[in-house]
Formats: sequence, structure tokens, C-alpha cells
Amino acid sequence: MRGRTKVLAAVTAFAAVTSLSVVGATSAFAGKPTITAGSGSLVSCDFTAKAGLTDALNAKQALKNDWKASDHASDPGFNSKTNSSGDADVTAAVGAVPDTQFSVNGPITTTSKGKSTSCSGTVTDGTNTANITGAKLLASSAGTSTDPATCAGLADTSSAGGYDSIIQWKADTAKVADTTITGSTIASLIDPDGSVGFKLTGGTATGSFAGGSGTTFAYLDAKTGPGILAAVTGPKVNSSNAASIKTLNPCEPALKVKINKTPPDLASIKAGKGIKKIGIGPSGANLVGPPNGKPSHIDIGA
Repeated sequence: MRGRTKVLAAVTAFAAVTSLSVVGATSAFAGKPTITAGSGSLVSCDFTAKAGLTDALNAKQALKNDWKASDHASDPGFNSKTNSSGDADVTAAVGAVPDTQFSVNGPITTTSKGKSTSCSGTVTDGTNTANITGAKLLASSAGTSTDPATCAGLADTSSAGGYDSIIQWKADTAKVADTTITGSTIASLIDPDGSVGFKLTGGTATGSFAGGSGTTFAYLDAKTGPGILAAVTGPKVNSSNAASIKTLNPCEPALKVKINKTPPDLASIKAGKGIKKIGIGPSGANLVGPPNGKPSHIDIGA
């Protein structure tokens, strides 16, 4: 009986230790709950992003404006040797440059990656609630137009194609399921205060915020905004600003005029540097005054 009693005591002790170990292990591996944001969830995030451009072969491209002779028929004919404008020979030389395409033909796919600079708001699944502290954004759109893809064409978003986006959320006390939005519509944006950019609306949301709605205000930043704005609204290169056009508007072709002792003068062009990426962030391009730094932001709710 004594031996049997010892065996039973050992089994009981082993069971007790095993039970404690399992309880401890469960506690050690207990993590944050995962929330799929539903009704009552509302978040707003400021963000920055970079959008790159690729052609049908998935090769990286830069937006460049073409040379259209009709745009330069009335160029002022600036003679750099005499420092005078209205030179007939220079005017004739520039006017003789034929139409030249520097842009690539579409369709062009735009892919942007971004991250939040600040977030506010909460998400809930009806049981768990958490505060959103950050977000990462990935969006892409396959254009539908086969026309030349120029900087000037950025103002026309009719053939941009629907935008598909994935938003990865970061929260303080929970994991939050991603949000996928398909088929958002993009349109050019000019705010009443003159800030310039793009606005994304609509689309179908799944995952977190499923069935909800969101709006994105993406303003051109200070690095690429002024060049893009100049590419859409001017100035265009002519013989009076040929030396500084790279700074004024990197999308425009570069013009070189050779002033000969005996006419005719000669003019030639080459492609501008172009814009390889479009920067989104605090507003750095403004139509009515100096840039105001208004942040790009996304608002989404369910």
C-alpha cells in the first residue's frame, strides 16, 4: 500500500505541475486582440507618399512634355548676344523646330507608397476598441489612355483608371485588420485656398471599414509640386528663358539657340529632365499665393 500511495502522490504532483505549466504558457502567449473595424469606427490620418510611374512593360518612366511648334509660333525671339528681345532671326529659328515627342505612350501605371505622420480616431468590432496610432498606405492605378503621358496631362484624370488601395493600421491595444479599397475615383483638386493635388473618393472597402466610406486629399509637396504646377499651367520654354527652364519647369524640353554671324540662326531641343516621382505631403504648390503646408490626409469611417 505504501508503494501504491507513493505512485498516486507522484501522479497527482505531476498533474498539478503540468496544469500550472499549461496555465502559464497560455498566459505567456496571450496577445493583443485583432479588430476588424466595423460600425462606429472613425479614423483620420495625415500622411506623406511618393508615387512612381511605369509603362506597359513595367519599366520606370518620367513624365515629360513634348515640343509643339504651334506653342512657339509667337516666341519673343530673344538674342542672347545683344541681350534683346524681338529678334526676327531667332524667332524664325525657334519656329522652324518641328513637333517632337519626348513623352512615352500610355497606358501608365501609377503606384504610390506612403505612411502616416499622425493619426487620430478609434476602431471597434463591437467588443474590442483601440486607438489608431499609425498607418501605411499602398495604392496603384492602371491608366486606360494610350495617349502620350505628359506632365501637362496630369490635370486630366479622366483616363487615370480606378485606384486600388491597401491600408495597414497600427493601434495601441490591438491588432487591426487591413483595409482594402478597390475602384476609387481620382480627380484633380484645387482647394479654395489654392492648394493643388488630387482627391480620391468612393470605391468598395473590405476588411476593416467594410461597407464604409473614405476620402483622401493628396496635395503636391514642396519638392515636386512647383514643377508639376509649372508643367500644367506654364511657363513653357522659349528663347528668353531657355537658360533657366530646367529650374522653372523640368518637364519642358531644353532649347538651345545658336546665334550666327550671318543668318540664319539655328535652334535645337532635347528632352527635359522630367518628373520621375510625384511627391505627396504638406501642400507645396499653390495657385493663388505661397504654399501653406496643409497636410495631405485620409478620413475613413464605417
